Amino acid sequence: PDSENEYIRAHIARITTDQSVLERLSADWHWRVREAAAENPALNLRVDSVNEYARRKLAHHPTLSESQIRSLAVDPDMGVQKAIAQHPSLPSDLAVEFAKRADKDLRLAAAQHPSLPIEWCQRLAFDEDWQIRQAVIYRDSLQPSLIRQMAYDSDSDVRRAVAMNPQLPLRELHMLDKDVQSSVRAA
Repeated sequence: PDSENEYIRAHIARITTDQSVLERLSADWHWRVREAAAENPALNLRVDSVNEYARRKLAHHPTLSESQIRSLAVDPDMGVQKAIAQHPSLPSDLAVEFAKRADKDLRLAAAQHPSLPIEWCQRLAFDEDWQIRQAVIYRDSLQPSLIRQMAYDSDSDVRRAVAMNPQLPLRELHMLDKDVQSSVRAA
């Protein structure tokens, strides 16, 4: 673990079962070593770990408590926040917080998350980013009036998603059947 070569330290981090060595390598200055330590199943994953790769891995763990989820949601590492935003047990208030963020990936994760309240889905239906608008159209509980509005979206990928929505009113379905984009017509 004292080698100056990060590849050697990373190799040791992958194979050691000694917790003290693993903890030390988990805090290594080189990202490659920290990442290797995080992948070692012997590492005790903790919310307060100095290793951002370990916290990212922890964020994907299916049995996190609500307090762990809340801690990871405000993690300084954006990769941890993006991972926890997709957690199946994400509370709805955190999904709303992610929906408000400037970061597109966090808004997208919120738009796709089942815990996001419908009123926030309706707000995201008018997001500046087409991928977020597209994600919203796949939600089950959208109002027909919103689906109808989204049929007139400027982005063809969003219109294609709208065309595939079984709740689309017949008038808009006929309109999309004549869309200038063949991918929308084919949907």
